[in-house]
Amino acid sequence: MPRRRPSPAAWWTPWVEIGLGAPEVIARRLDLMARRPLAPQTWAESQRMVLEKMAAAGAAWWALWRGAASMPWPTWTTHGPRPPRDAARRAASVASRVAKPASRRVRANVARLRRKA
Repeated sequence: MPRRRPSPAAWWTPWVEIGLGAPEVIARRLDLMARRPLAPQTWAESQRMVLEKMAAAGAAWWALWRGAASMPWPTWTTHGPRPPRDAARRAASVASRVAKPASRRVRANVARLRRKA
């Protein structure tokens, strides 16, 4: 029985979510800063943005480290190194896992900012 492979679209979904949601979040935050630059709400939103970026970067770093640790080593043949058969799939899977922390935060911010508006 052939092995089922995940859809390539599943690997890149977090990147698409970031690409679609981030511009809206940035625009709403810039609008808030332009209207009320010294308001406590603006200051709190700015601090939240910085903390979210730090948390997403940390989570992405750990996902990359765990993903790199699980990658198989190339096998050596008489013609040099030969990558494992599923190396491309595993690399795409690691890239998807690295993007998921930022993607989750972008989706949550879009939902939160839409509720506020």
